[in-house]
Amino acid sequence: MRLADKRALMALAFDPAPEMKVQQTATMKRGTYHYTRTNYLASARTEGDLLVLTIYTNDGKPLYRTFQKPEELFSQFPEREKPSDATLHSAFSIYNATYHMTEEDTNLVRAWCKNNAPFSFFSTGINGVQILRDYQQKVRETALKRRRDKIRKQVDEVMKEIRPLPQAVMDWIRDDLMKEYRYFFYDYQKGKQVQKGTCSHCKQEVTIEGVKHRGIRECPHCHSRVICIANRKFKESVARMWDESAFSYIQPTRDGWCVRYFQAISLLWGKKNLRKDQHYTLQETGRYFYSRSQNGYTGFYEWQNFFQTGEYRFCKVEERFPHTCRIYPDTLDTIRRQDERLQYIPLAEITRQIKIDACRLIESCYKSPMQVEYFAKMGLWRMLEGTLSRYGHQMPEGRTPQEVFGLSGQPLKEILSINPSWSELDIYRKISAQQKVDLAVFQRLYARVTHPYRLPDIAQHLSLQKIENYLDKQEVLEGKRVPDIILGDWLDYLNACKKLGYDLSDDRILRPKDLTKAHDDATALAKEKENRRTAQRIEQAAQKWNGYAWQSDGLLIRPIRSYRELVTEGQKLKHCVANYAKSYADGSCKLFCIRKQFEPDTPYYTLELGKEDRLVQYRGYRNDAENNYQPQEEVRRFVTQWMKKIVETQKDKKQHVKVTAA
Repeated sequence: MRLADKRALMALAFDPAPEMKVQQTATMKRGTYHYTRTNYLASARTEGDLLVLTIYTNDGKPLYRTFQKPEELFSQFPEREKPSDATLHSAFSIYNATYHMTEEDTNLVRAWCKNNAPFSFFSTGINGVQILRDYQQKVRETALKRRRDKIRKQVDEVMKEIRPLPQAVMDWIRDDLMKEYRYFFYDYQKGKQVQKGTCSHCKQEVTIEGVKHRGIRECPHCHSRVICIANRKFKESVARMWDESAFSYIQPTRDGWCVRYFQAISLLWGKKNLRKDQHYTLQETGRYFYSRSQNGYTGFYEWQNFFQTGEYRFCKVEERFPHTCRIYPDTLDTIRRQDERLQYIPLAEITRQIKIDACRLIESCYKSPMQVEYFAKMGLWRMLEGTLSRYGHQMPEGRTPQEVFGLSGQPLKEILSINPSWSELDIYRKISAQQKVDLAVFQRLYARVTHPYRLPDIAQHLSLQKIENYLDKQEVLEGKRVPDIILGDWLDYLNACKKLGYDLSDDRILRPKDLTKAHDDATALAKEKENRRTAQRIEQAAQKWNGYAWQSDGLLIRPIRSYRELVTEGQKLKHCVANYAKSYADGSCKLFCIRKQFEPDTPYYTLELGKEDRLVQYRGYRNDAENNYQPQEEVRRFVTQWMKKIVETQKDKKQHVKVTAA
């Protein structure tokens, strides 16, 4: 129904209310429970295939009017200008209301619903309101079913291009994807070094020496790597192994391809008569269609509960969920031949070496084909995997290896020979800028520590070999301390030595015998030196802001004069002003103490001014927690006057000086 037609119907006058006298509410009783129901009046009339039903208050005031056609409806509320889609079910309560309607109007509604319903309809309602409410529910359900059937048809039309997986895929799953889930099931025989059992891959009974539950051995018949499983370790002495692995299959389509994601599930039983029942269950979770003519993805479909109806099928979704997994390699050559942008990229070899989201792999090949091709052909699989992962390293740009990696010559050749990660390359590059790197030592140190980013800072002063030797000695001395903690303490110690002005070319300073004691002593001295410098600058800042001092109404305000006074202020008032010492010394903020005139040495309030003398905060004891974190009224008035009379005056003076200087 058009909006103009709806507005024309809404302009019609409301029908008069039926002549019935009812109370506004009625008290009902059910067992021992008493509840109140609201009374409403209702009337109905028809015009052709249009049914108009109006609901009123008990005194005849119109509340709601619905215009019902066989397959559509809209409603009107007198206080609203726009038509509404609200049905009787959504607009009015089912249980807490009673609707009073004449028998004639009820029969009119029942007859209209029976004669105009385009579907099978039956209602148990006792009045016209209940009958029409059931009819509107049926209309909505029918419209919803029609929309969902249309969605099903659209999805099924797209899925016509999907074909069953070839047998070669199942063979690949068995021989490659799930090869790490091969088992040697055996019944443990006490006292025997050699155990007899069955290999789950070749199905042959074999004997293996030195078997241990969950241990790794090799099947003497098929030479597969197998995990040894003792049946007696499981309930009823029957092993049950459930394994899963994800993979993606790229299927060519008429205008591109579809990336299909699967979960392969393997269930193996260790019981002898069930060993040959090994099979793989495939659960397909996603289908993402790409069109070459449209140069992009045309639809993302995932296996979901269809509109929470309990029906599971492929449903269209708004965005793609990335799946990092293995990719079936044999269809990639077909995709590569279809698109000239991919013709030089060894896609099959990439999928054999790394786990990656198939859609992201192809997208990266389109965006940076030269870089992907270079990484793959150079065998830099760890760097390529890091670049293609969802949150990995950004694809580098550059035309030469030096621009891409930031290295050249022999250092670049050495580091690329070990298939490094991006983190490994970055640390190697920083160290190589300071010294000639022994690659073997670098690899050992990188693998030894969890946070290798500390290595370049220490390598400014020592060779990698000396760093390794020192870590070895400290591990022996420190006992349980791990290399990462030793490395962190060492770096803190060297930073403290810099602040103290020590000669870092002296090996005795660089590598103290007792690192823990040297670290504690150096950091304590550096902290003391920093505090002395901070205290001196605080005293200078206090003299600079003396012009802000003021007193009135029994209170005074002045700059905090020393580092000791700042610490005391925080201790007495139980707040964190001492943490602002460095900012105060640097001039990033101004700190003032507010005192009572008759107790000028007793902390009362602390105030902070920020940039351009903006009032940031002023806090009393425990941040005024006892006053709901609000300052005392006398302090608030005092600060307001101080800001107007002193701070604003200081601002005007500064601006005047700037203008005069200009």
